[in-house]
Formats: sequence, structure tokens, C-alpha cells
Amino acid sequence: MKIRTDQTLALDREKMMQRIARFWDQISEGWRLVWGPHIHHGYYDNQLLSAPSDAQTRLMEKLADFIEPRPAMTILDAGCGMGGSSFYLAERYGAQVTGITLSSKQAAMATEQPSRKN
Repeated sequence: MKIRTDQTLALDREKMMQRIARFWDQISEGWRLVWGPHIHHGYYDNQLLSAPSDAQTRLMEKLADFIEPRPAMTILDAGCGMGGSSFYLAERYGAQVTGITLSSKQAAMATEQPSRKN
């Protein structure tokens, strides 16, 4: 699938959103196998990291420093992907997180996680 970046999004916003959703619907399973539940690579500095998941956690912690999450805080995770960061913020800080994604596949992957069912 090819997504062109030389077109103005406003000309056909709905079509572009559908193409982006289709793209993520197609690659999310493979992405999860490689990177786990997060769709970000991570934060690397001079520390030795044993796994990419350590860098992903460090990135979430660095970003959390900006918003200072606390219990019952309401957070919107726009572009939440498979929900990895949303779940992390909810579990680690007790925040009330709502994740949104264009991909129905990613939304299903997030809600199907056995450890996430109530």
C-alpha cells in the first residue's frame, strides 16, 4: 500500500483516514510481534538497556514527566495504536485513559488482551 505525502490532506481527508486505517489494520499483527504492545521505538540515552521494551518504558516515563499523571486524572491517548501506552498510564499511575485509533484492528487487539478484560 502506498500513501502519498505530496497531497493536501484537506482535499480528501476521509479517504486519507481510511487509507491510514487500512495500513495499520494490515501491519499491526506483525508490528506487535517485533515491538510488543507499543507503536513507538523508545528513548535511548547513555544507559545500557537490556531490551527495546526498556527503551519504550523510558520514553513513556519521559513523556509522563511532562504531564505528571496522577490517580483519576483523565488522559486522551490520540493515536493509541494497540493501547500499550494507554494501559501503562492507567496501571502505573491510576489515570483514567481513553485511547482512540483509526484502525479497527488495533482497537480489537487492545480490547482482546486477556490481562485487560474486566
